[in-house]
Amino acid sequence: MRSYLDLSIRQKLQSIVMVTCAVALLVASVVFTLYDRSTFLRAKMQDLSASAKMVGSNSTAALSFGDAKSAREVLSALQAKQNVINACIYNKDGRVFASYSRDAAHSDFFPPPAQAQATAIVKHNMVLFQPITLNGKSIGTIFIEADLTDLSARLTRFLEIDFLVLLASLAVAFLLSTRLQRVISGPIQELADTALSVSTRENYSVRATKRGDDEIGVLFDQFNSMLDRIQQRETALQEVHNELENRVVERTSYLNALIENSPLPILVLDSGQKVQLCNPAFDKLFQSVPQEDIGKPVVALFPNEKTLPEASAASGATSPETPVSLTTRRERKDGSFVDVELHLVPLTVNGRLLGSLSIYQDVTERRVLERQLRIAQKMEAIGRLSGGIAHDFNNLLGVILGYIQVIKRTLVHGNPSYEYAEEIEKAGQRAVSLTRQLLAFSRQQVLEPVILNLNTLVSEMEKMLPRLIGEDIQLNLILDPAIGQVKADPGQIEQVVMNLAVNARDAMPDGGKLTIQTANAEIDAAFARAHPGSVRGQYIMLVVTDTGTGMDPETQSHIFEPFFTTKERDKGTGLGLATVYGVVKQSSGYITVESETGKGASFKIYLPRFEQPVTVPSKSCPVPLTIHGTETILLVEDAEPLRKLAHMFLRDNGYQVLTAADGSEAQQVAAQNPGPIHLLLTDVVMPGINGRVLAERLALRHPEMKVLYMSGYTDSSIAGHGVLEEGIQLLRKPFTEEALMRKVRELLDANKETENTNSAAGTDAPVVTTPDVKSRR
Repeated sequence: MRSYLDLSIRQKLQSIVMVTCAVALLVASVVFTLYDRSTFLRAKMQDLSASAKMVGSNSTAALSFGDAKSAREVLSALQAKQNVINACIYNKDGRVFASYSRDAAHSDFFPPPAQAQATAIVKHNMVLFQPITLNGKSIGTIFIEADLTDLSARLTRFLEIDFLVLLASLAVAFLLSTRLQRVISGPIQELADTALSVSTRENYSVRATKRGDDEIGVLFDQFNSMLDRIQQRETALQEVHNELENRVVERTSYLNALIENSPLPILVLDSGQKVQLCNPAFDKLFQSVPQEDIGKPVVALFPNEKTLPEASAASGATSPETPVSLTTRRERKDGSFVDVELHLVPLTVNGRLLGSLSIYQDVTERRVLERQLRIAQKMEAIGRLSGGIAHDFNNLLGVILGYIQVIKRTLVHGNPSYEYAEEIEKAGQRAVSLTRQLLAFSRQQVLEPVILNLNTLVSEMEKMLPRLIGEDIQLNLILDPAIGQVKADPGQIEQVVMNLAVNARDAMPDGGKLTIQTANAEIDAAFARAHPGSVRGQYIMLVVTDTGTGMDPETQSHIFEPFFTTKERDKGTGLGLATVYGVVKQSSGYITVESETGKGASFKIYLPRFEQPVTVPSKSCPVPLTIHGTETILLVEDAEPLRKLAHMFLRDNGYQVLTAADGSEAQQVAAQNPGPIHLLLTDVVMPGINGRVLAERLALRHPEMKVLYMSGYTDSSIAGHGVLEEGIQLLRKPFTEEALMRKVRELLDANKETENTNSAAGTDAPVVTTPDVKSRR
């Protein structure tokens, strides 16, 4: 290092340019080499995985029927892959079922033990294990080994090219640096010679000759100007010295005033870890007596602390260049605790440690808000995961329930197979209930809100709730007659009340009292600050209180998480309160819980108050609805099993059915159909074109076509904030044959029903149906 510092500017500049260029090119070469290798391996891995999927798919029949010969024929297709060395198919017990080797005479190939899905590089070869599945179950494993000889040749060529580029770039850098040093180092050397002359001879009349107006020229001007001012500064130096002494005294008084009046607590220690200064804010925060702690060791201020960062900083254990910031809990003189954020700075002068400066900030309230925010973020993440799982289950359950109904029609009552089918159907219905609860928690269900009065809803449930909670629990209703109205889905609000009632019943195994109360409420700024997630405004409050066992704070922090339950195994799904949380949040509400162990629990739900007037629709007699029809229906569904099932239902009921797997195919099918399309039955979320866009495009050629969407959760194309848009017809997944046929017939006959209704009543008469609500905790 010393020899480099002794080099001239010209040599330094030249070496810096050369080294920088060389390092940059080497780094770029390494990066591109690694990237090329990674890209190559990833491509190889994808190709190998695709081959494994092809072999696994074609060998399912051979594995199912134990046909090893067919399995070997499937493996022989790998001869087309020049890099595949060996391959093997294992049965579900992990034993070799069939094998393949590129070299037929290669006798030293011993298939390794079967593993779960894995990929690795072994001895310059790539190996892959991938399960073979049939109907979602693993029936075997496929092993493939491929060589990577082409990777070494590729990298060798790449490095040769990099070496040639490096040599050429270094030559260019040498020529460039030679030119730069002439332009830059020459004038600087002249300026250095002039400065040396001034310093050795103390001849301030010497001036440097300026060559240009660039930055070096400006430096020459400043150097010459500096020589002009040196003489003047020498005279004024003594005056400045005297003035500085006065300013030091003034500055010291000013700094003392700043410390004394600082709203943040400040503590100053000397190098012996003793208190030199603490301001009034420190005394107030830690309840100290003013001036009492001056001169005491810092450990006397916090006697229960095992290690004090303040003492470490004052003694020099903390690096002076690195200030310390940490959050800790400290005990005050009265025994209470306070969370503080500590900023610690060692005090040094000319490299000598004088002590430390500690600045504290009370963050007790902020820590509480941070914990609440973390809980809210965790609930949001769990909600997204639950909604995704429930969405996928809806399609699977629709197929299961649909085909079970088809199977039941071919069986006779009393037949054991019929009973088995019924049990499968019951299990499927329970799974549907669970997925709906998951969608409710994740706020991805489709709501159909109406204007309602919570008093009316709770009163209508009064007769049903005693049967739900049992005779040993007393039910009390405290309903404020002056409460306003809310806009919510009545079925979902009933689900909330029932789930809270069931939760209260389980918390009172020996009986007790359940109170349901309604009242007007307002969330103000103070409440919103203390409860992150709440919004200021006017609300209707629904309170469900029990006298049960209550909950500790740890349990309260998890009660709204799906599948969390304090009940015994197989006695609860853990979705009751999660469903309540999801419904309330999707209804733009807020929920809190107050509970102590042994003192019961109180759930408070805030729903936004709806101030607009409500028009009560007139009632009319519904027109009898038929199921069968002969119209043409275009069915669009990307899930093939569900598409086949819906096609069968529609066809068996007399409809002419056109099918498509996505939006693009649906447009082609519609264009090739010469006749009219009476109804478009389409999934909402599909790859490429979604259902809403598809309907808008087809409407240009088929303006009389009705549209019925299928979905199991909210989508922004048909529902804003989970609320179904006006005029949108939706069939919720999973659906039964009867539900599908009724919805199709209802939509196809909509104009006819409207005409009959208008002629009979003279006004529209919408029918609002409330879905069955089941409580499950």
